[in-house]
Amino acid sequence: MRLGKFLATTAVAVIVAGGASASTISDIVITSVTGEWTSVTGGTNVSGLTTNAISWGTTTPSGGPQSGYTFVGVAPPATAPFSSDTVFTLGNFTHDNFPINSGTSITGATLDVTTEFTIGGVAGSLTSQFIFDHFETPNDPGGAPCAAGGPEPCGDLVTPTLNVGASDSLTIGGVDYFVSVTGFNMGASFLTAENASNTTTLLGTFTADVAAIPLPAAGWMLLAGVGGLAALRRRKKAA
Repeated sequence: MRLGKFLATTAVAVIVAGGASASTISDIVITSVTGEWTSVTGGTNVSGLTTNAISWGTTTPSGGPQSGYTFVGVAPPATAPFSSDTVFTLGNFTHDNFPINSGTSITGATLDVTTEFTIGGVAGSLTSQFIFDHFETPNDPGGAPCAAGGPEPCGDLVTPTLNVGASDSLTIGGVDYFVSVTGFNMGASFLTAENASNTTTLLGTFTADVAAIPLPAAGWMLLAGVGGLAALRRRKKAA
């Protein structure tokens, strides 16, 4: 598993500074947030992999727009007054739901989100991974209720699910900085109506509570150095 994978399920990205000698929250500056779709499960006519926007499906009628996902990173202002309870936007996720032929939809997609930042003047970069389950419902349920709820034509359901991966940490001057990205501000899942777009936000908050991130049974593995002072480490998945 490559460096930079995280857990993803609910609504908040949490950066934790551990140890009494940690830089203060105001020393943490997010400089860039970017995302790219790295893989899909199923689907035909898929385009946009390794970019921030993917599309898929055989359109009906022919020549119409495809369905798709888009992620646009939104780094907070460098002068943001961060505190342990400050919530800020990291980016926006959009689902475009347009009619496509049965059997041509994806059933899942993987999004990697990279957050670049500085802590006490030292640069760092952490990557989070989200797995999206995609439920493409029949538009005409034949008189039955829509499979995912809502009115006809039936909407499609998108659910961010737990990535069985690990969390990175950045060690600067002997202090561990943790980031655990746990999802989007949309609850467990959300429904997008046919011929519509649905947008939700990825949120972040800083905290000094190391206990907010449960430690796995496995140990730490040293991976790289940053500026002679920092080491990027990944928490291995619990056995």
